[in-house]
Amino acid sequence: MKNHGLMLFSLLVALALVPAGCGDGGGNGHEDADIDLIGDDMRDTDVEAETPVDPPVDEAPAEGDVPTDDAAEGADDVPVEDVIPDGVDGDPVEEDAVEEDTVAEDAIEEDVVEEDAPPTCGNGTVDPGEECDGAAPRDCTTTCSSTGTQSCVACAWAACVPPAETCNGLDDDCVGGADNGLPCVMGATVNCTTTCSTTGTGTCTATCQVPAPADCTPPAEICNGLDDDCVGGADNGLPCVQGTTGACTTPEGFSGTHTCSSTCTWGDCIITCPAECSTVPTGGSPGSACTSDAQCTGTGADCWTETTERFRGEDYTDNPGGMCVPWGSGTSVCDPDNASSCPSGSSSEYMGSSMGTDFYGCMDACLPLDSSGREYPFNCGCREGYACDIVSGICTSGCTNDRECCERWWDEDGDFNRDAAEVVEKTGCTNVCDDTPAGICQATHDCVNNGDATNVWSGPCEGDAWCPADGRCLDEFNYAPNFPGGLCIKDRCDVAGRGCTTEGGGCMNLGTTTDPFWACVGRCHFGRQITDPTYECRDTTGEEQACNPVLSSAWYTPPTDGSNGFCWPGNFPGGAMAIGGTCTTDTNCTSPYGLGYCASFTGITAPSFCSAGCVQFAAEDFAVCGGNDGTGRASGVCWSDICWEGCGTPGGNLGANGCLQATMACYPVTMFSDVYKDNASLMPQGMCIPRCTDGAWCQDFWGLPLACNTTSGVCS
Repeated sequence: MKNHGLMLFSLLVALALVPAGCGDGGGNGHEDADIDLIGDDMRDTDVEAETPVDPPVDEAPAEGDVPTDDAAEGADDVPVEDVIPDGVDGDPVEEDAVEEDTVAEDAIEEDVVEEDAPPTCGNGTVDPGEECDGAAPRDCTTTCSSTGTQSCVACAWAACVPPAETCNGLDDDCVGGADNGLPCVMGATVNCTTTCSTTGTGTCTATCQVPAPADCTPPAEICNGLDDDCVGGADNGLPCVQGTTGACTTPEGFSGTHTCSSTCTWGDCIITCPAECSTVPTGGSPGSACTSDAQCTGTGADCWTETTERFRGEDYTDNPGGMCVPWGSGTSVCDPDNASSCPSGSSSEYMGSSMGTDFYGCMDACLPLDSSGREYPFNCGCREGYACDIVSGICTSGCTNDRECCERWWDEDGDFNRDAAEVVEKTGCTNVCDDTPAGICQATHDCVNNGDATNVWSGPCEGDAWCPADGRCLDEFNYAPNFPGGLCIKDRCDVAGRGCTTEGGGCMNLGTTTDPFWACVGRCHFGRQITDPTYECRDTTGEEQACNPVLSSAWYTPPTDGSNGFCWPGNFPGGAMAIGGTCTTDTNCTSPYGLGYCASFTGITAPSFCSAGCVQFAAEDFAVCGGNDGTGRASGVCWSDICWEGCGTPGGNLGANGCLQATMACYPVTMFSDVYKDNASLMPQGMCIPRCTDGAWCQDFWGLPLACNTTSGVCS
């Protein structure tokens, strides 16, 4: 509507500017009529009252002369026909005047149209509403504070475009992160490759490059078999190089090898298997595997076949793989006094007696100790599954599970099967079966007895687990009737590393000088009675122990407390039969200090007689073998650690030689050395010894080719 108003206003102005005298000869009357018809607003604002001449055609109204909106709107209200003055209709108008006015009108209209036309983008002029038009790109600040570039697009400034990333430690391209797209951030600590090809750390260079190997700091050495720290040598500074094997020595002094683990620490030292240990029985020799007697060779050889029993969810295996054992009565298979009577690689072992006959067998021999007296930590010389007994040196069936090492089994019904009532498990036991890893020179196949730390040597027990560490129980069932309540000992305490520790005991020889048997037993002071408050051995009724006197030479290392005895089952209170008298049980005999017993022999025909254990100081200072017999002479003497009855007629006829039993011969005391008696009496002339029956008897008893005097019963 505004444009329409402007055009109408232009027309009105053009008409108003027509000269007054044109067409009617002039006269102010027409002029006044025009002015009156236009109205006050037009008169006041846009048209001067007196305009005698036309404006030049080539002059357009100045920009400031354009009517205002109000004037234009006022002109809209005037009818077109009303602007023609009265009396002018039909009057000719001068052509030139009309044309000139028309040109002026066109000029006015053209000028007005150009003033209000919309801006044109691309004309190089920044028109109203435009930010730019053809301007060159300009610098700008990006969102990450870098200097970017801004372009004029469609006469408006486009978004600020970040520059390309440069190495300056800043985020130039606004994509997040300084020096992104470059190898590293200038000045930052980065991973790099060291001179020994490991991954180290270094500082990113001024050109944003990863440091060269020479400038790369190596990492600390770790256990990986590589040289991490570039100082030369894999795993340097660690105990060993992962995966390598080296020589070593076991705590026992054996040479072996060990392997460096994945943590660069040495593994266990595995002894190099000695040649003598790797040779095991094959093909019919004692100890070889078998499934039937036909596979075993040798007189009386039997196959002790493998047996497995399932008990409480565990398998208990005896004689794994079977074992060939030649055995028989007497010396029919092997002679216990002749080592060569058994095949090479085996030894003669006592297998018990039946119906008065002793049985022996040839068992597979093994080596519990090396040539230096050190105990092998594996079953040297035995097949897998068999343990090498440290006392006898023979291969015995080993353990098969850990629980077996914490149990005792007394086969009370003799059926060779475990019954629930026959098996007792030790509470709190931590023993294990050393049966892994498998193979020669790898395991002992025996129980590792961690023991009961509350027990002592010679203390009561039901099984090995009840004794101190590494102890063995002489239980009252399997060793009946000799060890009521059981008795704990430790075999081979003379071997390095198998001492008696501190469980109130000492290591002593329970055997003989020529055939020693070293074991840990409880120690004591001889001469104290069982009723004394300082008595050191067991005084439990029915399980009493005597303090057996020993010489200092019997101890492996003499006790520092002056102990001169060891605790062993005794005979309390003893019987009435004097030394040398007839007996059938220990309780028949007198028992000074609990040492009395009924002596008997095996392998020869000989009567049993009452005796007592003795040593020199016990016989001399405590008269354990008897004092004055009423004639001023000792009633008994101590010889070979045994009390013998004294007699007055050496070589006299049987029954008339002064011995209590007619089957005892009276040997002259002068035939023997190291015979002891009490200090207050005279030495008897003779001592009573079982009579001989023939020369063979003399050979068996004395080990000498002597003749038997059947009248006196004396071998001479």
